[in-house]
Amino acid sequence: MASNQEKVQCVVWFAERKPVTTVQGQFCQRFGKEPPSKPSIRAWFQKFLETGSICDLPRSGRPRMSEESIESVREAFQ
Repeated sequence: MASNQEKVQCVVWFAERKPVTTVQGQFCQRFGKEPPSKPSIRAWFQKFLETGSICDLPRSGRPRMSEESIESVREAFQ
């Protein structure tokens, strides 16, 4: 999975009107690992155009518990 920094760099390259295959090649050279898929790069760019960000929006629902909270619950039942 690409980091936010890697996603931003892909969006910048793609915004420069570079083909997705060129973006993938530059990704390999810059980050030294397998590039994201073509649909992922396009989706990040589209998300940026629509929201102004590549970050995910907050999700609804109960937030995850921290490891500290889980451990304190375990200790309470021992």
